[in-house]
Amino acid sequence: MRIYNLKLSNNEKWSILSNNHRFSWLDDFMVSLGAELSLKMEEKKIFFLPRSKTEIENPCLLVNSIDANIPISGWKVYGYPNYFLWVQFEYPVYIFEIIREKLDSRQIRLLILDILSPIYLSIMYNAKGLPLHSSCIEYNGKALILAGDSGSGKTTCCNRIPSPWRVLTDEETVVLDEGSGRYQAHPFPNVTDFARNNLIRNYNTHRGLPISAIFFLKKDTIDAIRSISLAEAVLRINKSASEIFLAYSHLLSDRLIHNKMQFNNAVLIARKIPCFLLFFKKEGFFWRELENLFEKNLRNEDNTYPALNRYCFNKRV
Repeated sequence: MRIYNLKLSNNEKWSILSNNHRFSWLDDFMVSLGAELSLKMEEKKIFFLPRSKTEIENPCLLVNSIDANIPISGWKVYGYPNYFLWVQFEYPVYIFEIIREKLDSRQIRLLILDILSPIYLSIMYNAKGLPLHSSCIEYNGKALILAGDSGSGKTTCCNRIPSPWRVLTDEETVVLDEGSGRYQAHPFPNVTDFARNNLIRNYNTHRGLPISAIFFLKKDTIDAIRSISLAEAVLRINKSASEIFLAYSHLLSDRLIHNKMQFNNAVLIARKIPCFLLFFKKEGFFWRELENLFEKNLRNEDNTYPALNRYCFNKRV
């Protein structure tokens, strides 16, 4: 049984276990996550097991033989075309019972999305965090999040930004509270690129960086930054998270509770992290606006930007 451990800030730790060497795509995705092979199992676990040919063997018996703390009863089973998902709501353990060993790129993409779902849900419920549909870039050891829906320009910005800026991810970023409202960004892989193009890149997901700000992208004819209200920031953060969770809607046990928790976390994040609109033109130099904003030391100790309106005056209102 191979054990991969994924550790995020705020003690969010998972073990991903597999007993089938034919799941090479899973090993590749663990490399992309930056998960490490280990002999130790964390409390939260995701198992990958081949479907029994007899169809009468209970996979819960197998995982119980690996960890006696895992109950045999109390599981709920969801059937999908390529796998069965066993969920234990009283214990943080999930079993993916794979029906087909050979999967095409679309099937791998859908399966990986479901792999991430328990991790994202745990982050939301236990770490006051959210996954955002966003790219994440690094500047002087701090993370800046560029959020936007498909076609908003996340990849374009990532492809154009020069050194010393560094692109951490161009598609998904997990924002979570490492304690006392100190939020960190964890880059997650671009699942579509991985599944379709077999693009294996170590995202070092375990490495969290303190977040300087969240910018919501808008294509324009100029490069400019504009501050937004707390209410607008909450709505935009919530929308960005909804774009991620849309792929996992079939796995939500209670959509009303989920939506409430997601919105509450969006409020917490918006209150702690400065949020702006970032207008950019395709051939512009938007990163200079970001550098000017932060290198001019506009931020006060209370995390506000009193000079921002003057800075953006005559640029974009």
